[in-house]
Amino acid sequence: MKREELKEQNRTKIIEAAKRLFLAQGIQKTSVRQISQESGISYVTMYKYFADKEALVQEVLTGLIDTSFADAQATIKNSSQPFLQRLQAIPNTSSLGAITSQASYEELSKTIETTPKLRAHVRAKLDGLFTTFIQIGRRDGFITTPASDEAIITILTSLVYYGDANGHEPDPKQAEGIVNVLLYGLTGK
Repeated sequence: MKREELKEQNRTKIIEAAKRLFLAQGIQKTSVRQISQESGISYVTMYKYFADKEALVQEVLTGLIDTSFADAQATIKNSSQPFLQRLQAIPNTSSLGAITSQASYEELSKTIETTPKLRAHVRAKLDGLFTTFIQIGRRDGFITTPASDEAIITILTSLVYYGDANGHEPDPKQAEGIVNVLLYGLTGK
């Protein structure tokens, strides 16, 4: 095996071990030594791949974000289901479903929200997802409004960040009501 291949293989082992541990027990409760043990890569060698735990956290979370959004994109593009069913299935496609506790989920979410690079990455992925959603929705005749794509993206983004503006996560029942108003208007038609 070539040296570069071995380096990439070791890097992948570290990332996968960290991901498993972060999802199972959270970031704060996971030590670099635990990641070293789980990955089979020595503690000292790990620092050749990642400057510190924070760099590893960002790498792992970027990968989780990418996977979650790729899954959501695939769900939207799945033409074997009606558009509305695809839209409703998106929350169930996230790779974040592997998180074993609410505390771990909250910690990972807070880390994403408080890390500018990760927050910007999520925003870029959201814009891409919303663009795909709008294009396919218009193509399939589900989205018929003359409103611009940019206006729709602004509204959808506002809904996503609604909880942040209020300092808490939105109530899922309220979120469902907001989506119904968005989809069917105030008349419910």
